[in-house]
Amino acid sequence: MSNPLPLLVVLAVAGCAALDSATQPTVPVPMSEVPPGRPGQNPGLSGEVRWADPSRAQATRGAAFDDWTVNGPDWKVARRVDGTWAGTFMGRPVTLAPTLGTISGSGIDLVVERHGAGTWITGTVYDAPVKFEVSISRVKGFAGGNAFDLSRQGPGQYDGPAGMLTLRGAAGTNAAPMPQVALALVAALLR
Repeated sequence: MSNPLPLLVVLAVAGCAALDSATQPTVPVPMSEVPPGRPGQNPGLSGEVRWADPSRAQATRGAAFDDWTVNGPDWKVARRVDGTWAGTFMGRPVTLAPTLGTISGSGIDLVVERHGAGTWITGTVYDAPVKFEVSISRVKGFAGGNAFDLSRQGPGQYDGPAGMLTLRGAAGTNAAPMPQVALALVAALLR
């Protein structure tokens, strides 16, 4: 008899693939404009995304952002005046070119779309699959080996058996700046 474990893993991932707003119209999310001034002069909108494992065995992951930077233990990228972002992710140099509904470059290819009231972030980061939805009531999907289905516990707080996600400041609003929030979410959720 064959080992049923691989089939169970496939079924678990397939269950996460059906995001809640799949039947809603798709609208590419615009990326934020380059603000006036230079980096460090006008931080503008800011926020933070944090992930905590339930066992607390792993350090909290995530990133803080403003109009010019996204910084965390694994992310250190800054916006250039031409609108591209450059720095490091997971110890690798990256240059990213966000356009309407996409963030791509240096091994990172993400699509950011609105489906009804949910925002989907899908694609790959260094060949790791990413597919999740953020809505007012839940955060559901997977990022690399991290599968999650988190329910809203309060403003900016989502919790479930896989861990806890906290969205602070501009990260928890409908007007969240992109690509900053998408990059901060990937920094928090990917493993």
